[in-house]
Amino acid sequence: MAYVEIRDLYKSYGGTPVLTGLTLDIEEHEVVCLIGPSGCGKSTLLRCLNALEPIDGGRVLVEGQDIWADDGDTDQLRMRVGIVFQQYNLFPHMNVLDNITLAPRRVLGMRRREAEAVARELLARVRLEDKAAEHPDRLSGGQQQRIAIARALAMQPRVLLLDEVTSALDPEIVGEVLELIGELAADGMTLVLATHEMSFARDVADRVVFLSAGNVVEQGPPERILTAPEDERTRQFLHRVLAARPGAVTGGP
Repeated sequence: MAYVEIRDLYKSYGGTPVLTGLTLDIEEHEVVCLIGPSGCGKSTLLRCLNALEPIDGGRVLVEGQDIWADDGDTDQLRMRVGIVFQQYNLFPHMNVLDNITLAPRRVLGMRRREAEAVARELLARVRLEDKAAEHPDRLSGGQQQRIAIARALAMQPRVLLLDEVTSALDPEIVGEVLELIGELAADGMTLVLATHEMSFARDVADRVVFLSAGNVVEQGPPERILTAPEDERTRQFLHRVLAARPGAVTGGP
């Protein structure tokens, strides 16, 4: 049994289909990169996996539990499945330490001293231990995104979903966030990433999944999907990526 099982998943907005019977398994400790054109359903899929969006049909199981069952506990799910978005969504009126400790204290019932100890360990892990007292507007975009990842990790999730977490960053600071994600992958964390960073997907992913029109078109090892795709839609997408960003797949200049 896969750690996350997605079966025949449907989701639409205002009658417009976004996910169209999508089926996908994610194994524990696996790093899965979702690629595909804008509007293909990557972000919607991640939001459905974290129960942020209600589904129109199908099933999503985490550790065998149907997250959309009537008796499902959303807070319990989000303790196991964390998510980080394109925008950092940090509370501007709180300092970094309070941003990280808020959910563990309110949802996990941690005492302040314990939550702050965990937060400081995470700040050290993301190399921002000197920023605990700062407010988000005093930090760079890359620093804020690393804080957002630390905040998600403070809930001790088993799976971390990352939705285009570098797309809002200036190019010169993308690397510091990707380096952190690479470290999480090396530590064996289960990661599902929607990304346009093809060279990063090649280096870090165990599996690349290409989505189009709300469904899985092709999936497999990064080297095959990114350099020798079998489906014409995948080839066309990668051709457009390479035309816009030479070296995006090969890692060249």
